[in-house]
Amino acid sequence: MGPTPRRAGFTVVELVVVIVILGVLASTAVPRFFGRRDLDERLFSDDLLSALRYAQKLAVGSGCDVQVTITGAGYSLLQRTGCRTGAFAAAVPHPGGADPTYTGAPPAGTVVAPSTSPVVFDPLGRARNAALAVTDVSIGVGPRTLLVVGETGFAHDPAL
Repeated sequence: MGPTPRRAGFTVVELVVVIVILGVLASTAVPRFFGRRDLDERLFSDDLLSALRYAQKLAVGSGCDVQVTITGAGYSLLQRTGCRTGAFAAAVPHPGGADPTYTGAPPAGTVVAPSTSPVVFDPLGRARNAALAVTDVSIGVGPRTLLVVGETGFAHDPAL
């Protein structure tokens, strides 16, 4: 009799190595894709950035000051009762029309740390602090940082 034919297939060692590699990849990659907190943090950061941009455009378009108050509990947009004078007491409605106030709250456990609050956008679109001095603003939202350029009111995420 001649030599026995060799059967095609994988050895036990090869199968174990592949399973170990898949296990390592799954333990590092799966939480990244399915981690709800990271996604919620990113959504809040994007929502806050949109609110800042909307406030700046509303101030320019209406000719009235718009205030964005940012705290650890979230943000809210208000306008002056007398456009350029008076207290910031008039709620800015959400542009989507669903909410009478434009507000947002961060997900639980997210740290929101603005360098200046409130931020007041004037009719020229500039970002000002509470004393109405033009100022740059930095807002930490978890690991991300949003920036508002004082002189132009341009709000952006430098990581993008």
